[in-house]
Amino acid sequence: MPHVELSLSEPAASRRSTARSSLGRWAKVVVDAAESSLVINAKSIVVALSPACQEMLGLDRPTIGRPLLDVLRLLDFSNPGGALGQGEVRKIPPLLALDSGQLARGLMRVECRDGACTVDAIATPLRDSSGSVGSLTFFCPV
Repeated sequence: MPHVELSLSEPAASRRSTARSSLGRWAKVVVDAAESSLVINAKSIVVALSPACQEMLGLDRPTIGRPLLDVLRLLDFSNPGGALGQGEVRKIPPLLALDSGQLARGLMRVECRDGACTVDAIATPLRDSSGSVGSLTFFCPV
């Protein structure tokens, strides 16, 4: 049986420059992603947002460079229409993955284009040689 292998690689100099920025590489992927996703940096600033995520959340104004909590309008499950309490905010998956350095998943109630909606959020921390540099989160309406 024939066996074919294909290997595509960048020049060594290019690999070194992109290897420095895990955050930058993921941001480039998310900008063109079909899935609802976003990337935040270690300071919880949005560095990339997919068009699907922007549409789902009904974000018409620029979001890049803004704090995550200014972009996501978090709502409390137990208080219809009420804002999520400060004690619960750090537990949302994008921030929990950033703080814990581990995969985080949970349901979030957010203000979307058509009103309040529930999304399943799965977040993973992003790391490079200096440690944790941000998190990548995927959203799916429930």
